[in-house]
Amino acid sequence: QGKIEETKEPYTAALELYREWGDEADVAEALYNLSFTYGYAGDRERAEGLLQESLEISELAGHRVGVGRAYWGLGNMAGYRDEHDAVIDYMRRATEEFEGTDRPFDLGWSLFMMGYGHQHKGETSVARRYLLESMDIFAAVRDVSALTLIFEVLAVIAVMEGKGTLAASLAGAAHRLKADTGVAIGDVSFNRYPELIEFLEGADDVTMAKYEEGDRLGLEEAIALARQE
Repeated sequence: QGKIEETKEPYTAALELYREWGDEADVAEALYNLSFTYGYAGDRERAEGLLQESLEISELAGHRVGVGRAYWGLGNMAGYRDEHDAVIDYMRRATEEFEGTDRPFDLGWSLFMMGYGHQHKGETSVARRYLLESMDIFAAVRDVSALTLIFEVLAVIAVMEGKGTLAASLAGAAHRLKADTGVAIGDVSFNRYPELIEFLEGADDVTMAKYEEGDRLGLEEAIALARQE
């Protein structure tokens, strides 16, 4: 729901409990979770400190999922600094940890962020490949938070490539998912895309008609549209 400040108290309490009663994997995951509270609130230094501690604990314990999540978090922080080569590098390492494990959620988000990094570097065809691979994972488990963001980044790529009709349809589909489910993670500053906002603000009647068509698509139809492209 994008209510980041409200995560601080329960995530902090969880970390305290796991430090007292949990094992290494529990503590590492609690540190990873708490890092989001600080990272999205703008305290990147605190967030990265929590992630580094999480990484060290997971490495010592030989816990691959924990290592992968810490890499993912550090890559996410690199995205805030517009260090997109670092984003891609961290996400590649995270993907290597998650592959071969039964962790579709983690693997899907790593592939998504690979696409995010390449999109910000202007490498649209590479970005699309990773985003569609991520979309297939999330479509199978119906993770609407992820699918909303994927549709929006694919819409940004369409804007970058001059495909206004497709961009409008995908943006409309993302809006429909938000309206139907209450997902608001796209409203967090990290997930706002100036290119898409500017495109929609300047859209003509024909483009807005396509947006409205996208807004009427069912989830399967929206997924099919993205796959076809």
